[in-house]
Amino acid sequence: MIEERQNLLVELLDEFANEICIHMTKQGFTKSSKLEDIALMHTELSEMVEGIRHNNPPSEHIPMFTAEEEEGADLLIRLLHYMVKHKIALPIFTKHEYNLTRPYKHGKTI
Repeated sequence: MIEERQNLLVELLDEFANEICIHMTKQGFTKSSKLEDIALMHTELSEMVEGIRHNNPPSEHIPMFTAEEEEGADLLIRLLHYMVKHKIALPIFTKHEYNLTRPYKHGKTI
């Protein structure tokens, strides 16, 4: 049952990521390098932090969501675009299963 849900989620993410890539290609986002794309993801994380610092107000663009939620969506969109654009696998479930075997904080005390 879990494996079926994982497969369905992977299919949906793949389909969504391809839609994002098509849209962003039409918008001209194909000329950036890997490092520029990663910097854009970092920007979305920074905007997420700023939303939280400002008491997480409603988003200016989609007011039914908070600033944090909007920037989280932007981060995921940029990540999925990056992965498809650069033909990189996104092994979410494999990595999660591995992480479940690791000790808390990987032996660090802080």
